[in-house]
Amino acid sequence: MNHSPAKQGRILIIDDEPTNLAVLFQYLDQHGYEVFVAENGKSGLGRIQPARPDIILLDVLMPGIDGFETCQRLKENAETRSIPVIFMTALSDTAHKVKGFQVGAVDFVTKPFQYEELLMRLKTHLTIVNLQRELQQRNTFLEQEITQRKHAEQKLQAYAAKLKQSNQELQEFAYIASHDLQEPLRKVLTFGDRLQTKYGQYLDDQGRDYLNRMHAAAIRMQRLIHDLLKFSRVTTKAQPFVEVDLGQIAREVLTDLEISLQEVGGRVDLNDLPTVEADPIQMRQLFQNLLSNALKFHRIGATPLVRVQGHATMLPEENGANGKFCQITVSDNGIGFDEKHSSRIFQIFQRLHGCSEYEGTGIGLATCRKIVDRHGGSITAQSSPGAGATFVVTLPRTQPKTGVLTDQ
Repeated sequence: MNHSPAKQGRILIIDDEPTNLAVLFQYLDQHGYEVFVAENGKSGLGRIQPARPDIILLDVLMPGIDGFETCQRLKENAETRSIPVIFMTALSDTAHKVKGFQVGAVDFVTKPFQYEELLMRLKTHLTIVNLQRELQQRNTFLEQEITQRKHAEQKLQAYAAKLKQSNQELQEFAYIASHDLQEPLRKVLTFGDRLQTKYGQYLDDQGRDYLNRMHAAAIRMQRLIHDLLKFSRVTTKAQPFVEVDLGQIAREVLTDLEISLQEVGGRVDLNDLPTVEADPIQMRQLFQNLLSNALKFHRIGATPLVRVQGHATMLPEENGANGKFCQITVSDNGIGFDEKHSSRIFQIFQRLHGCSEYEGTGIGLATCRKIVDRHGGSITAQSSPGAGATFVVTLPRTQPKTGVLTDQ
């Protein structure tokens, strides 16, 4: 018996006629099949596991367990029910064929049969078997992929939940720490002022210098705490989104900056700005920071000029905004900066200039980015040294209807 690797498939022949077994074995072996034989139904059932056939050729009329009962037992077993069974019989009446199909056969060949016809039917059913196996393998692979992706998504969701909780705790810590620092700082400033008023005349020049430095450092700390509080409140004290007229917000900010404009002799050209769904307090904070920066970083000897413009645009769908966005540009003719720092300037505590040159805590633009992120938008900067800077804010015209965006 040939046990070489199968070229066409593995065939189990169950027939009680030794002559039929010998002829079929030789014919199929010559055509590249790996063939196994059994002399009766009981023996055939015992050969299933070691042979692992792709197809079973099963005689109907056999002593003891006939072909119908043998097939029925095969189909009742979960491990063997998928093996195709082709009945071989000399009985050609319809009733036997109906019974054969009822117990699970896939085909019939009537004795005496043409071997070429048998070969053709074997090839047809083996093709079906191979296609089913390939489909099963693909299904198994897809199930594994789906399972792995689900596990990955679950891990990602768990990580995102932990990250969100960590960010929330960090925001609350920043808020509480900054809030609690204000009271001792007020005492430092208050007693410093009293010391200056009551004992300043008794101090020498060096003592007064120390006192002035202490006062300046306390003022810088006060500004830092104030800006940290505003930064943390972007998420901890967020307000619901409502329709906001950005033009009205910008005009109110310009009114607040009137003294600063007079001090630097600057001008702000404000074009029409759209209405968006947003947090009005944070939109005011956004314009306050951008316009204050534009005026602060002006070139000596040049009249500060700031242009604020807005227009509608369409972008790919993001955050449920249906692709409808607006872009706000704030351009100035100030000192500018090297664009290699365009990402760095939006990071908290990042400054491109020293405190002695320009006031500030390095939190304003970080707050702007956090506000824009919360609204599902983006902020970028374009500049070059000595040629001014342009900040581009992209905001959705409408917000998702699932609720207020909070932590980003």
